[in-house]
Amino acid sequence: MNLSGQQFGQLLDALVSAFPNIETLEVFVKRRMDENLNAIAGGSNLTAVVYKLIEWATARGRLAELVEAAYRDNSGDPKLRAFAEPYFGPPSDAGIGHTVSEKEKDFTDADAFARLSRPILLRDLDLEGLLEIARLFSDLPCVRTPARFPLFLRGLPPSIRGAYIPGGPMQANIETMVSTALDVDGDFDKMIYAAHLCDGSTNPFRKLVEAVQKYVR
Repeated sequence: MNLSGQQFGQLLDALVSAFPNIETLEVFVKRRMDENLNAIAGGSNLTAVVYKLIEWATARGRLAELVEAAYRDNSGDPKLRAFAEPYFGPPSDAGIGHTVSEKEKDFTDADAFARLSRPILLRDLDLEGLLEIARLFSDLPCVRTPARFPLFLRGLPPSIRGAYIPGGPMQANIETMVSTALDVDGDFDKMIYAAHLCDGSTNPFRKLVEAVQKYVR
């Protein structure tokens, strides 16, 4: 796939429209192209990152792969569809048309947040922030609902699960598990993943994400 200057600009606009933040773009690149976005296309803002991503894909003969994969994941985006449809046909013809469910979007957001923010959390989180995270975790339905809590525990790595004291105060237990998960060898992302798997509510992590971001800025 060879692009003129005008087509390059159209693709740039289309990808920025389809992936409104760097976090969702990073998850897409890892999941669909098995690449680390930071390693192949660093930049100070979304447009700069997408620009470098297109250049990287072009130089390695993977531009068509990039465009088709983005189209498969975001065929409902009008700008991306207008650009990609002449190459790959309508969604039904191209085997495209998967609509990402709200729950999948929630997981993508939570997964990206957990993975990208953990180094910041490990470095900058204070006690007040830790207590706020613990409080919000204890409010999740999968944690405060007795029937769901065992499922949540089973989804945790042994290092975190071992910090739970049966019969102990829930707030204290969650505080201890969160603290353990934020240790250098812990797995805060797996803790969020376990909560996602057993929680039926829509986007149970929004308040948690907002609280954590508040304390690490």
